[in-house]
Amino acid sequence: MKIIEYRDSYAQQVADMWNKSSSNWGDDQTIQTAEDVIRSETTSGNIKLYLAMDNDIIVGYCSFSLYQHDEGASYLPLLNVIPEYHGKKVGKALILQVIEDAKKSNWSRFDLFTWSGNIKAMPLYKKCGFFWEKLNRDVHLMNFIPYLYQTDAINEYMDKIDCYNDSKRIIDMEQDGIEKNGFEYYRYDYVNNDVSLSCEFEKTGRGMRYLDTPEYTIEMTVENHEVVYNCNYKVDFVVSNKTDKPLAIKIKGNNNKNIEFSMDEDVKVIDNIEFNGQFNVVPTDKEQDKSRTHPVVEANIYINGKHVLFKTGVETKEPVNLRLRVLDYTHVLNKQYSAYLDIENNLDTEEEFTINLPSNFVEFDKNNKIVLKPKEKRSITIKYTLSEFGFYKEKAEVTYSNYKLNKIVYSIFKGAMSSFIGSAEYLYYMVSGNFVTILNTKSNNLAMINSFHENNISALMAPSLGKPYSLEFATAKPEVKIISDNEVKVIYSSNDFKGIQLIINIKHTFGILETYYEIINEGEDRELSLSIPVWYRMKDNVVPYNNKLLSVKGIVEADLGNLDSIKIDENWLFNAKARYGLCWDNSIEMKLSDWKLKFDIADIKIEKNSSFITPKIYSSFVHKDVKDFRAFAGNVTKKRTNSFLELDINNGNPFASDNVEIKVINNKKAPLEGTFTVDSKETNIQESIHATPGSKEIIVDIKEKSVLFKRLVFEKQGATKQTIEDDSLVINNGLLTFKASKDYADSIYSLIFNDNEWLDSNYPTPKERAWWGDFVGGLTTRVSGIQDNSSLKETREVEFVSLKDNFENEWQGIKVSLMIENDPDYKGLVVETYTMTLPGVPVVHSFANIINKTGKLIENKEFSKYNVLKIDDKKEQATIKQGNTSYKLNQVELSLIADKLVLYSSSREYKFGVYNKDNTLLADTQKKYNILFSEKNMTIPDNESKQQAGDFIIFTKEDLTKEALIDLENIKFEV
Repeated sequence: MKIIEYRDSYAQQVADMWNKSSSNWGDDQTIQTAEDVIRSETTSGNIKLYLAMDNDIIVGYCSFSLYQHDEGASYLPLLNVIPEYHGKKVGKALILQVIEDAKKSNWSRFDLFTWSGNIKAMPLYKKCGFFWEKLNRDVHLMNFIPYLYQTDAINEYMDKIDCYNDSKRIIDMEQDGIEKNGFEYYRYDYVNNDVSLSCEFEKTGRGMRYLDTPEYTIEMTVENHEVVYNCNYKVDFVVSNKTDKPLAIKIKGNNNKNIEFSMDEDVKVIDNIEFNGQFNVVPTDKEQDKSRTHPVVEANIYINGKHVLFKTGVETKEPVNLRLRVLDYTHVLNKQYSAYLDIENNLDTEEEFTINLPSNFVEFDKNNKIVLKPKEKRSITIKYTLSEFGFYKEKAEVTYSNYKLNKIVYSIFKGAMSSFIGSAEYLYYMVSGNFVTILNTKSNNLAMINSFHENNISALMAPSLGKPYSLEFATAKPEVKIISDNEVKVIYSSNDFKGIQLIINIKHTFGILETYYEIINEGEDRELSLSIPVWYRMKDNVVPYNNKLLSVKGIVEADLGNLDSIKIDENWLFNAKARYGLCWDNSIEMKLSDWKLKFDIADIKIEKNSSFITPKIYSSFVHKDVKDFRAFAGNVTKKRTNSFLELDINNGNPFASDNVEIKVINNKKAPLEGTFTVDSKETNIQESIHATPGSKEIIVDIKEKSVLFKRLVFEKQGATKQTIEDDSLVINNGLLTFKASKDYADSIYSLIFNDNEWLDSNYPTPKERAWWGDFVGGLTTRVSGIQDNSSLKETREVEFVSLKDNFENEWQGIKVSLMIENDPDYKGLVVETYTMTLPGVPVVHSFANIINKTGKLIENKEFSKYNVLKIDDKKEQATIKQGNTSYKLNQVELSLIADKLVLYSSSREYKFGVYNKDNTLLADTQKKYNILFSEKNMTIPDNESKQQAGDFIIFTKEDLTKEALIDLENIKFEV
């Protein structure tokens, strides 16, 4: 086995390694390709990437990078060894290789994160010098071996030590840390025949505080870990000389962040000596992140002229901590509300605190008093009113005993139509209406939320310039310019690409976040690439995928590894639960990479003293549904929504003359293993089953779940007959008959199935019914504002038609045309209603084709299909069922809205169902009628036509479900 550096020529072998390693990663079934590997590594920002190769097979992977989330550390982002090579010291070889890079780097610490399920690897990590930090959530490890090799005073000892084999540290499965007086220390002990060395590092300061060599011992001790502003604390140094020669010791204290330490000692040590000093804690507005390096008490120590840096971290605190918490109100001015003030006493004494919050546009209660024991936390309620909306950031006045201090508190006070920007510490809040965009200049990400306290759905992360891509902006502190009450500019100056500035332009307007990037070149002519990583929560999303809309549900499905970037064929993503959308310009390439999205713009040529501006990226909380957001992103073509696991029955055709082929479709990137069963036939999920038409229950059994699908396939048989009876055109498909008469109205006035009439009309003469003067009934199409009495005055035609759908099913039926000439608003409008059927099926399909020859745009006009029904001969026993409730018809006035499917039942043997994928279905009933309205608002340009989604009328003895009928949505006609 050998360790080699990664090249793109190894990409396929690396992909094979990942595909063999699913058991290492919670049985992740993501399938990697060479293209996936190249894409991921191109934008990873890794400094080095090592591979373990055995007989031309890649068996291990280990990367080396800068640690972005803390100072002074390199990082091991990813380590993997294929399962069959576990226990063969591949992981050890890879880790020791990257430790060599860490030792030679500019960073004195080497960190890694793993997950709680991987603690089986902890003995290896510890043996290689890592310490497991005591944390409740994350599994974070720190390695200080680079510091040992980078430190002048220790070099001569480290040259004689093998850190792996000479370590005498006890290796166990527990979190590390020697706890002492509020501190935690990590200890190395090395012993061999030539030398012994022991040292300790303090956890929060990430620095050495104890060193024991064959010649001397130095120990640093700080009085308290938690220290309060404006107070002095002790720090002691004890030096022991183990030789018979004087030891030249120089100790020089350094200031660090808000710690002032000015010790200056220079002595010869014969045996033992103790140095006593003090450090002062200076107040600061910066809040300490407990997961990052703390302020330290720091000293440069020289032993016989050789340098070592000692550091011990402390947690600095105000005497009292305050936090103002405002609930997510959409405020009204001059109305009283309640806020909460969290108070923590960091003193060692019990105190009565009096707190006053300055009033400006917020008027608070005065003289809020509370008594707190030492280290006690409490929360009090305070009342307030607003004279305007805005970002409140003021110094609260806190008095106790004979002391007075000021503590900054801040919060958002928003209204429905207010926009403003405020900043506190490293956060910028862009508030517009009920929505808040947060710019974090510490982690350099940008996210919008629809509530002050709600988690975000996505975040634009720190961008990278390349190639090779640099991670410099992940840790850089940008300049932020507030342009207006809803616009900011975030400005980065590159060190890796001299003369380059990257500006992020951000505009937030009432729930729509607009972002674009500008690259300014003040140096030489360049060719650059820009990569914008995006954290995105995929759960509950709809994704435009493989020419369909893919519904992603549950945490397992939400893994980005389930999706193939190439199959995402539109420029948007939409979280249906949160009603949050993300969209981008079609010219921006969107890729899925590991756990995030990436927007890439490659090969940007920028001449000196010129700039490049990217297209805009949008985030939105204001679109009501996926259809609305798709239109916002520029996509209006209708698509069907599917899931990762779906069925293909008869290639999507719900009508068949013979046996149908049934297949399971897997939309995940990884292959599925399992079986499925139809009509007692079982086969492998990669195979298919042939079955007779009819009502089908298909059980799909895969590794993580068993899924029951229901589908209805209608059997075509016999022939459809066209006849003329008196004034009527008649269609008979062997099971049902329907009729239309030009002399009567623009209506299908009769539909007979199983010897029962199912339509309610006034044939042969329209007459008064309820509030209609000339009531037609049956199946008609109406444009809003034109009633039956007006339609009867217009020209109409009735004719037999034959149409083939997109599956080559040949439908027979009647086309009823209404030519509007008398209505001044809609003169020239033609409404063609097609009522069609196939031979031997209990199905009628009725749709309208609207032709606009009015000379104007028809905009957002409602067109309605009137289905006037006779469900029960006596009008006493008909019902509609919704959920667990059955609603009685013809009893009282009642209106019910249904989604896609309405199913009527009565004393008759058969039920009457209506399915429509797109229209609003409104069931309206009273004693004199039952009408099912099938409604859709349509916009039709002049001299163009548009189809209204059709109703499928189904006669059945079963309780139909939307799922069983979903393939009806595949039927399309061109007329």
